[in-house]
Amino acid sequence: MSVLIAGAGPAGSILARKLSESGVNVILVERLDNPKKQAFSSAALPIEAIEKHQIPVECISSYWRNWQIFSPENDCYKWESSHCLGVVLDFGELRSQLWKRAIDAGVEVLMGWTVVKVESLNTHALVEISSSDGKSKLLTPTVVVDATGYKRSLLGIPRDKATNLLTGTGVEWVLKVDKKIDDRWKNNLTFYIGSSWVKNGYGWVFPMSRNRIKVGICTLPPHNNIKSNIQDLKKLIQANELDDCSIEDKHGGVIQSTIDRSERHYSGRIIGVGDSVSTSNLLGGEGIRHAISSAEILSKHLVETYQKNNFKELDDFVVLKRYQGELRRKLGWKWTISNKIGKRTWWGLSGKEGDKRISKILRGLSMKASAEDLSSVLFDYKFERFGMKLIPYLIGLR
Repeated sequence: MSVLIAGAGPAGSILARKLSESGVNVILVERLDNPKKQAFSSAALPIEAIEKHQIPVECISSYWRNWQIFSPENDCYKWESSHCLGVVLDFGELRSQLWKRAIDAGVEVLMGWTVVKVESLNTHALVEISSSDGKSKLLTPTVVVDATGYKRSLLGIPRDKATNLLTGTGVEWVLKVDKKIDDRWKNNLTFYIGSSWVKNGYGWVFPMSRNRIKVGICTLPPHNNIKSNIQDLKKLIQANELDDCSIEDKHGGVIQSTIDRSERHYSGRIIGVGDSVSTSNLLGGEGIRHAISSAEILSKHLVETYQKNNFKELDDFVVLKRYQGELRRKLGWKWTISNKIGKRTWWGLSGKEGDKRISKILRGLSMKASAEDLSSVLFDYKFERFGMKLIPYLIGLR
């Protein structure tokens, strides 16, 4: 069995490495020729994710232990912990390390190439790829994996699900700051929530290494009414008196997911992984951990199939229903609840009523929650910590 993976983000790279380590012949096709290009991701993770997903320590840019949220009225709420709760990654370095690991494991990595066309045949796939300088190749892998993210370039979007996709856009700048400014943001994940800051979304400032900070904006507007977030980002930078800081990098991106993840996970000989099967969570826009989880689950099923010498014919792909089912169980019922909360929160955050609601929630959390509680809600979706009565209120049933 041979596998071609289109897209060398975290899901594609980790899947490629794991398959190659198990003896599968893998080709990883990536349109970028440099892992540090277009490296958009706020990349804030809980500390336990580092060991759980074997994330290279070289990618850790900073550690954090406090949550800090500015309300629509510019009131600052802070939840402090005595120990480290998480990390902020350098996403470009993460991709670089994951590509290196894949190559070291024997994966053939084709940088600067794009999958142009895939045809699923009875015994294999016929794949056309092209390079940035106009070259082309025809390959015949047994399986093709779509790891192209929200674009779903190979798997596509079924017509019956297209209207259910929710789309968010984000932009982030990396600023070089002096030590005094760096100390202000150190150890904190800082968010700005309210229509006075950002309509239908939120802003953030995260610490990085070497006196750098990330300043970003993400919006999830209704009706996919996508527009530039640059003005809101500049307003956030100005409000925090960061205008004179030099800009090291500018990047942006898109997240696009269905609320219940009910879209198809495979079609013909093409299998989806990561954001191509909606592993970006809509509440906080987080995707790295969940994309990696999908890769870990898919690798297990593909290796098992490889060892049993299956996938000789197209009908054998029915085994992949197990992959879709296991990933759904892994993310759990709380995934759908958190996505519904995300939709209600960001769609409703466009004026005074939405601001009042957010302020009320923040006041309640400030009185009842610890920093660890916030992590369990925002990373593990454990809303029941504040009573099951909270859930229908958040998703709009009350």
